[in-house]
Amino acid sequence: MTDRLSTLLHDEAAALDVPAADAATVLHRGRAVRRRRRTARIAGTGAVAAGLAVAATLVAVSRGDTPRTVEPADPEPHPVADTGVTFSVGTTLWYDDATRSVQVPDAAVKSLYYTSAGVLVRHGDNGYSDGGGEQRFSLVTPDGEIRPVGVVTEEVAHTTDPTQPYLAWTQSVDGVAELVVHDVSTDQEVARVALPDLDTDGFQQTVLTGDTAYVSSGDESVRVSWRNGETESLDEVITEVGGEHALVDGSVIDLASGLTVYRPRQRDVWLDLSPDGHYLLIGREVSTRTSFSVVDLDEQRGAVRLAGPTPYTWTAGSVLASVSVGEVAVCAPDTGVCAASLKDFGMDEQEFRAGLRLGGATYES
Repeated sequence: MTDRLSTLLHDEAAALDVPAADAATVLHRGRAVRRRRRTARIAGTGAVAAGLAVAATLVAVSRGDTPRTVEPADPEPHPVADTGVTFSVGTTLWYDDATRSVQVPDAAVKSLYYTSAGVLVRHGDNGYSDGGGEQRFSLVTPDGEIRPVGVVTEEVAHTTDPTQPYLAWTQSVDGVAELVVHDVSTDQEVARVALPDLDTDGFQQTVLTGDTAYVSSGDESVRVSWRNGETESLDEVITEVGGEHALVDGSVIDLASGLTVYRPRQRDVWLDLSPDGHYLLIGREVSTRTSFSVVDLDEQRGAVRLAGPTPYTWTAGSVLASVSVGEVAVCAPDTGVCAASLKDFGMDEQEFRAGLRLGGATYES
């Protein structure tokens, strides 16, 4: 979180005579200035093919073939395309804290991924992630342009790194697991690495961070340097990465040392790292309600409880956000104080929740 955003949120907590909606407007305007500056640097990332392919053309790599990889032309991370509070309801994608929207050209939205080139939308004939048929993709740039991406998959889980323009996934080709990396800004496959030692019978999960991908199937896990094709077997299964932290077996570890930095007291929780790895969002089912709290992993302070059962998520810029049928809010993770804007989506709560997809959230089982 930037110093300016943090200051504005703390001011909102102190100024009790100022309506929360006004504070949210100020927050939006401050963050929009940063996004406009970033958009100018992102705009030249490259052209995308005009049509959405009916099916992805995937070249099989046999066990004896050399993996096709690419050397880094620019190893530095791209600026994050911070689109603020980002979510979809039905086929409408809302971003910039629900002040802007675009229509996704398909029957349903399945999930939303953050990339340095914009919001990547996974969509299809229905909203199901498992058993839902073809998964198609479109890129929504920060200025609202919708670009079709020529990737079509089925029954695989995908991953992105908010600081890069890449979509990655693992699939089985002729009984061999392959890691595929696709640049969504140019609509070109940039790497394909065969993983012959990885079991393809189970569900394959992939986590992308920089030039590294962590691929797991069951209890097996490998670290892949996807630019040069080098692989290494791991003892632990990494399910999420944020900054220098990662999730392993319900705990947070430091990626460099492998040491555990945080372990929740309760085991019946789900965890979500902020993209920069500074904070950890914790969700827990309590009776028929869901409670949320957040932990500062760098400061190692106690967990801050968040108000209400409203679903929370992270923006691409690692700002805590919540979305409900009546309002959209940004929150200070170190205090739990939120600044909200009222928003009428023209539907009841049940309909809203059924069609809601939060940016950066995982919807595969």
